[in-house]
Amino acid sequence: MRQMKRTIQATISSHASVLGRVADILAKRHLAIHRLTVERLIENDKLSCLILETDVENLHQSEQLVRQFDKLIDVISVADVTEKKLRTNVGFY
Repeated sequence: MRQMKRTIQATISSHASVLGRVADILAKRHLAIHRLTVERLIENDKLSCLILETDVENLHQSEQLVRQFDKLIDVISVADVTEKKLRTNVGFY
């Protein structure tokens, strides 16, 4: 089956354990991380912006991934932003 590359963006609390929880969700679904960027927000240093690139089998799997991230207590907001051009401190996605 052909894989679809998807980009997920989340605003998360800047706690050390949050990244581990995100990685656990991906591991349980056997999804590999192709690219991962985490940056503290300038306007609020208690929050960070996480941008993750992974392959999924279909759009339903991407939607499930977003819903699972949204259930984490330290995730403030999350969205599949594959169709948008994202600018980060390390370049464009």
